[in-house]
Amino acid sequence: MIQSKLFAFVPPLLPLSLPRTPYSGDDGLFHTINTGTRGLREVSSEPYIFTVDDFLSEAECDALIAKMADQSVVKEQPSSEKLQRRGERTSRSVVPQNAEVAGLRDRLAALVGVQLSQMQPLKITRYDAGGVFMRHTDCTEALRAAAGPAAGTAAGMVADASRFPNRFCTVLLYLNDVARGGSTCWRWRDTDPSFYARQRARRQGASPLAERGVGWARDARSALLSLPRREDLEVRL
Repeated sequence: MIQSKLFAFVPPLLPLSLPRTPYSGDDGLFHTINTGTRGLREVSSEPYIFTVDDFLSEAECDALIAKMADQSVVKEQPSSEKLQRRGERTSRSVVPQNAEVAGLRDRLAALVGVQLSQMQPLKITRYDAGGVFMRHTDCTEALRAAAGPAAGTAAGMVADASRFPNRFCTVLLYLNDVARGGSTCWRWRDTDPSFYARQRARRQGASPLAERGVGWARDARSALLSLPRREDLEVRL
């Protein structure tokens, strides 16, 4: 039985911070999504990660898989030739024309609260047995700094997308199930436990010294209270 699962990863709009009211959008820190979507479930808040079961029907999944198989229309290519040479990504992809997947693009835009003009083309990707996409990021503060102050807004991100492609929301949709593997993992969620606390202080105008103090206080609180570390997060079908 082919099932579909969608999950959306919503990195914060930089500078990064954790709002007191999750994804309310009233503080300008996080991109907002349609939290009224049927089946939406939050699985992480630092960073925000959501899943939606059965986002597509079995027939819709089959139709997308068929586009990957039909090499007479669009030839599949390595998802990233550079990463393939380095052994860091071994998948292959096709990119259908927007008109071919217009309905799905409309649904995704409604889910994550963006305009169609803000979206990249849909990419259909196949991983063979043993295929990998190793550690990577979809956004980085370095790109924001290079793009300038306007890059923190949706309009700025669109305007600078050709030179500074910084994603503020990533959506992955699983099209089939497998007996083993087939998952996406976040393995470094607790590498820097005070990260969000420090960035929240920065957003509130704290000096660099005060910002570091907030970080030290957060780390000390975790140590004194023996707060559990955030474990690796694995999302699978």
